[in-house]
Amino acid sequence: MPKGKSNKPEQCIDRETAENVLDEFQVEATLAQCRRDYVALAPTSVNIIKRAIEGGPVDKDVLWTAFQVLKGTGVHEERARSKSDLKISQDFQ
Repeated sequence: MPKGKSNKPEQCIDRETAENVLDEFQVEATLAQCRRDYVALAPTSVNIIKRAIEGGPVDKDVLWTAFQVLKGTGVHEERARSKSDLKISQDFQ
């Protein structure tokens, strides 16, 4: 068998699938919107955690989800405003 050839049959993409493929700009815009939507969940998550700390009734699955949202958004991490202004707080050392 010649090099570079395979026994697998060629697979074609139908027109409908090809028309649904996003270009790079559309992918970036969609990801940015998803990030904004995800970060918008942070205040609700903080309120759930506050309620749990104050002794209010909170379902354990809801509390776990709130922690996961906050971890995913990175709100618990100190972040510098610019790459050239990178620092580590004494709290994190």
